[in-house]
Amino acid sequence: GISFAEDYDARLSAFTGAVDVLAQGEADSWRDVESEMPLSAGDKVRTGAESSAELTLDDGAVLRLGPDSAMDISSLNPDSSSFFLNLGSLVAKIRAGFLNRKQFKVRTPTAICAVRGTEFGVEHDQSGETTAGVFDEGSLSVASLDKDGKTLAEETVEKGTEVRLRAGAREFKPGAMKRLVRHRKALEAARGRLAALRGKWKRLDPEKRRDLRKQFLTRKASRGPKALK
Repeated sequence: GISFAEDYDARLSAFTGAVDVLAQGEADSWRDVESEMPLSAGDKVRTGAESSAELTLDDGAVLRLGPDSAMDISSLNPDSSSFFLNLGSLVAKIRAGFLNRKQFKVRTPTAICAVRGTEFGVEHDQSGETTAGVFDEGSLSVASLDKDGKTLAEETVEKGTEVRLRAGAREFKPGAMKRLVRHRKALEAARGRLAALRGKWKRLDPEKRRDLRKQFLTRKASRGPKALK
């Protein structure tokens, strides 16, 4: 039921520590990941303590999921790609011009962040607070949501600033980046990876990606289900 033809060529390009994935269409079979595993809309990725996962989209974007994080891949359609950060942290480096007016969003249980630039971070903690900010390039449009997912307030976050908000917030203002500064090292790693990809990345055709994914799922099936964290 998975179609790779029009979607980004998304792969789990690197990881450290304990990282596993719940593949689209499966109920509870969390599997240990492998480098270069093709990813699909509907997949869920999570990391353990002192762990990280790197997702690459074609040769134009690198997303790094931090420790103790959980993320759903909602859509990999280039016209409207989106990710849902349930918990933890995510930083991304996007090549200038890669989005070309296309939509790229990161949602949390509290907010929705529409990407208008190239370097950003999003964090959602166990208290229910979301922090979203821009490092050295680009901007974000950050909106708070009510319990039904409707927008209550919206602010534009420019480079060097961040916003912090909870569910139902009707007012919030950008301030100097403080909380997300601790993720700068992860951003720098994403920068380095994106630079290394230029001229080396080879987009896999849909059939090849489907075959690689099938091989992964077959090899890992014997590990059985894992309990949700």
